[in-house]
Amino acid sequence: SGLVERGVLAAPGSVPFIWAAVARIRRIRFFKGVCRTESKLHITVGHTTCIATAYFFGADGTICTDLFEPGQQFPYQEELMPRPHADINELEPDICTEQFVLLRFEDVKVHCQTDAMVIGSRLSETSDSAGGCRLVFHGRLVYFVEAREKKELADIVQLYKIKQKTCAILKVESPSSEKNGHHYEALASGLFSSSAPMRQFVGLKVQANTGEIGTIASAYGPNDKFKVSFKTGTMVRPGPEALYLRYKRYIFRPNKTMYQDEDCYFKDPPVKPENLLINTPSRKNKKIGMKGEKKTDKDKLEISIVQQKKKPAAENRSQPIASVLPSTNPIRHGRLERIKGDRLENGRAAAVIAEGFFVAEEDQRPYIGDVVRGQNGDTGKLVGPFGKAGKSKVDFSQEGGTTLEAGATLSLFLSDKDYSGANK
Repeated sequence: SGLVERGVLAAPGSVPFIWAAVARIRRIRFFKGVCRTESKLHITVGHTTCIATAYFFGADGTICTDLFEPGQQFPYQEELMPRPHADINELEPDICTEQFVLLRFEDVKVHCQTDAMVIGSRLSETSDSAGGCRLVFHGRLVYFVEAREKKELADIVQLYKIKQKTCAILKVESPSSEKNGHHYEALASGLFSSSAPMRQFVGLKVQANTGEIGTIASAYGPNDKFKVSFKTGTMVRPGPEALYLRYKRYIFRPNKTMYQDEDCYFKDPPVKPENLLINTPSRKNKKIGMKGEKKTDKDKLEISIVQQKKKPAAENRSQPIASVLPSTNPIRHGRLERIKGDRLENGRAAAVIAEGFFVAEEDQRPYIGDVVRGQNGDTGKLVGPFGKAGKSKVDFSQEGGTTLEAGATLSLFLSDKDYSGANK
């Protein structure tokens, strides 16, 4: 017995050796630093503390599922989620404060039991450099992974990133009265380089900034132009950043194949079709052809798209209520339009410009200071209006900045105020 330092008494097979594992975890509230995916951490599990690489992921960036199932798809998350503020949980109590992490142990098999407690830490750093606390997260193992190499993990833990490309629409098919002003074909440019073989992209789905889904139909000429067909029509207008290609890339798969499904489409398009008025030309006007033939100024289609303006109450009686009043939903969703100002020393953005939270005529001032949460869990505060088009400025500097980029989804949690700015 003097030769035995410690031991485990268990049924055969109940305490296996593992190369990797999935755990459901929660950030330790005293840890104020940033812990990014693929960081190397000290992992304490069973009777062992060893080095492991951490990959954070969750069901949709905010809400966790109850169980981990091998082969299930999960979005890759850039870092450990922050703990949400209390006011977020009051407005939306179903938001999960936990996430999953895949732990790949380095050159050592770990001996531990099912449902073992796990602690992630940065023992090699001081408390100050580790963000005030060297303990990062805690949780329990939920699944053992037998695979050791990344390529072996691809079918067990399917982690994906949403990639996005934007391009310009040069022109659209002329609308006609029979088609209610919708376009069914467009000419786009700038999505791929002119040297890329276009045939590999034919059939991919693209989304207009007004939300409609189209398909890349064919190349157009020897350069980077291509045709897009919209089966159900679109109200998109020509302009830069009018077309989006969004697709999945799986991080453990060696190939660079583009995968697409319903997760790749915007739920809330950057431009609301119901807020656009299209002046349809008369039948005397000729169509703009897709062959690039030259037209005179007299023959060119003139389409003016203007933002709806709020009218007096007497004129609004025949209008749909949704088109003249702001939403009364306490949680609104918008889009990160661009980064504002310089980044912080940690490389994260201190402030961003958001669109979609408010209509142009709505007063944002009563909601200054309300919580804004990104799709990755980053939390900021509404600063106020930006410009005159209903855009807003959001500050993330108090929570260490944000890693979100243009196109990311944001949620605004409105405080309990009426639209005149008074508390209810």
